Amino acid sequence: MSKINQYKGLIEDINRGKVEGLISDLVKIPSPWFEEEEITEFVKSHLEKLHLNPWLHKVSDEKMTKFKGNNVIAEVGNNNGPIILLNAHMDTVKICRGWQRDPVGAQVEGNRLYGQGALDMKSGLAAAMIAIEILKKIENKLKGKVLFTAVVDEEGPYGLGTDALIRDGITNQCDMAIVTEPAAAFAPKGIGNPCLLIGARGRYLYEIKVKGKSAHGAMPYLGVNALVDASKIVLALEKMKLGSHPFLGEGSLCVLEIEGGGETISVPDESRILADRHVVVGETEEKVKRDAEEIIEKLDIKSKVEIGFRDAPFPEVKGYGAYITSKEHVLVKELEKSFKELTGQEPVLSSFLSIGDFNYLGDKNRANLPTVIIGPDGDNVHSPEEYVDLEDATTITKVLTGGLMNLLCPE
Repeated sequence: MSKINQYKGLIEDINRGKVEGLISDLVKIPSPWFEEEEITEFVKSHLEKLHLNPWLHKVSDEKMTKFKGNNVIAEVGNNNGPIILLNAHMDTVKICRGWQRDPVGAQVEGNRLYGQGALDMKSGLAAAMIAIEILKKIENKLKGKVLFTAVVDEEGPYGLGTDALIRDGITNQCDMAIVTEPAAAFAPKGIGNPCLLIGARGRYLYEIKVKGKSAHGAMPYLGVNALVDASKIVLALEKMKLGSHPFLGEGSLCVLEIEGGGETISVPDESRILADRHVVVGETEEKVKRDAEEIIEKLDIKSKVEIGFRDAPFPEVKGYGAYITSKEHVLVKELEKSFKELTGQEPVLSSFLSIGDFNYLGDKNRANLPTVIIGPDGDNVHSPEEYVDLEDATTITKVLTGGLMNLLCPE
């Protein structure tokens, strides 16, 4: 008898009503990044009612953002086997314009639950909370532990919540990690659930300062136009040869901002370019900078150019490293088995298109944990009318719970 079959009744207790109810409760609490106090208290209180004895983990940045908040941590199991980090973020992006429905109303229409963060990632947070609730019922039979972490500021500028887990050594005790981001919504085009994402590209933000020489606008030949030179750099960056990887795909570069000038009759003497570069495994911060330097050196510009990266409260959060978890790792294999047993289908193994806390966890230069991403389908992430597919959210919650049983329950 399979491990999942041994606890079939517990898996069947995970029904749509249970999943919908918890997602709804979470969506009704506004929690844009840096404003997570109320949802933090809700998650902690909910876990206390389940006798999971959660505690708060302080997160702060005194240097730049002055942010102070708390992660919520709880554990189920023991130290007699693998320790699995189960990570989900509590925050959302700021509510954008264009909503026709109440963004915190958790309105259900057919199979869709609408709301800010319904997909990214309060449904994933609910899945993780329900999974540890179920495992608590068989805690005395587990060989190993789930360390649940509900974190702040994933959507914010630096991922301070998960960064603090690493910085404070909390991840050092873990053997592997599961992040319940909406995997199906961020898989490459044409891939939906069942899917299991076992890697992700990384990301760095260039900040390029261009310094020319001011002159009267009627005599531009006496100056050096920083804005014109910056434009040449932008066009060159757009043509830059980027890295590629057989599993992660192609790198990408997107110019986000160019600014400078503004005087009505003066040659602009300064300009600034902000560019987003997504990288693949093997492309480091040093390589990213060197690539830009080589491109600019070939240009016919007179401005002085400085290439750097965005300021950050800690050096480690300047960027996100790319990573891949082995298809043969036990974490991948046992979640594959859970998908097959509970859905009748093998999951597609693929990679996450964007970046997130999973980069901090999977990157060999940070937590260096084998890390996978599993989560429900839906649409309109970071957009008006965001929604989660409730049937898929229910299935994913079952698969997640079953995968944890496979990893922690003895034969």
